[in-house]
Order: sequence, then C-alpha cells, then structure tokens
Amino acid sequence: MIAEMLAELRAARAALNDPIEGFRDVTRLDVKAPTAEWARTNQALFQKRADVLDAALNALRTLEGDGYPDLAPIPAPAGVAEDVAEQFRTLTAARGFLTPERAAALNLTAGQPQQK
Repeated sequence: MIAEMLAELRAARAALNDPIEGFRDVTRLDVKAPTAEWARTNQALFQKRADVLDAALNALRTLEGDGYPDLAPIPAPAGVAEDVAEQFRTLTAARGFLTPERAAALNLTAGQPQQK
C-alpha cells in the first residue's frame, strides 16, 4: 500500500521539476515586468505543491519505517491487563443502565413557499 503511494507521489513530484525550472528561467530572461511576475507567481505555486509532496513523501517514509500498517502488541507491566479488564467490566455493567434521552417534541413549522 505505502509502496504504491510513494511511487505515485514520487512521479507527481518529479513532474513538477521541469515547470519549476522553466518558470525560473523565464524570470532570468529580459522579459517585461508582467511576464516576470507571472513566471514568479507560477513558480511559487508549483514550488508550494512540490513542498507539500515532499512533506507527504517524508511522512509516508516515516510510516513505512515504523512498520505501518502493523502495530506490535504493547507489553504491559504486571497487573495492567487485569486492571484494564476490571475497568472494562465495570464500565460495561454501567453502560447497561444508560438510556439515551430523546426529544419530547420537535415542533417544526414550515414557512411560506418562495418563488424562484
């Protein structure tokens, strides 16, 4: 699962390299101010996407390194499992006595129809 996501995001990130460089190249040419501004704006836009993709790639690599999606059982000190089991037992018993309150009435009133 992560391998496929990494491959997709790597491809998307790589596809941004040439446009980013191209916009940067336009700003280095002897172009009119509006053209240079247009190139800077689009370079920043594409760079922002590249930065987000880089962050996503780093997050996925971190998850992969952490063994995602598997989580190992958590060792617990003596008595912890019994304590949790006892709390679960008493909470389950108390839950059996809960009854959600319901609205006594809704009292909805429809307005007049409006022409569209």
